[in-house]
Amino acid sequence: MVTKRQDEILVLIRKRGGSIRTTQAKELGISPGTLYKLHEIGAVEMLGRGIFRLAGLPEDGRGGLVRVASRMPRGVFCLETALHFHGLLPETPESIHIAVPPTTRTPVFEGVSVVVHRFSGDAFASGIEKHRIGGVTARIYCMEKTLADCFRFRSKVGIERCVQSLRRYYELPGADLEKVRGYAKGCRIETVIRPYLEAMGL
Repeated sequence: MVTKRQDEILVLIRKRGGSIRTTQAKELGISPGTLYKLHEIGAVEMLGRGIFRLAGLPEDGRGGLVRVASRMPRGVFCLETALHFHGLLPETPESIHIAVPPTTRTPVFEGVSVVVHRFSGDAFASGIEKHRIGGVTARIYCMEKTLADCFRFRSKVGIERCVQSLRRYYELPGADLEKVRGYAKGCRIETVIRPYLEAMGL
């Protein structure tokens, strides 16, 4: 049985996008104990230490992205994960790919395969977008940066998958191949991607 006060808190969490951290809750006058009690009765689920989310919220078909984004707020989803998020890769990747700065400590996840890539400088900081997924803010590289990164790591992603994703991007309204080339230049793989861009008219 949910009390009136607990119901008010659940409404507040929903208004905040469906998730809340204990530090945010304290600022709103909600004790951590109250959140843990809501977890005990199944009204919220725990995504990570001190991170709670309304139970039963849809994850928009993105699997463990909500859980990973909650526990790695500085990370940026990249490569196949970003391709799939942007609709440039039809199949769901077997693992979630996320980029972090070189010295970042990474948590251990159970029930989801996470591949961590360590980027530095502009390779990490450029092209980041923020999206709301299941009430959690997720940092994801834009399509153009993602394509450049995929060609950079073509031996792992697969050159055929890179080319197919680039073709899907080219078919989108507003596709900007010049922007892709700019990110490729920043990744120092402009000569690698140039023949494919030229084949599409750039």
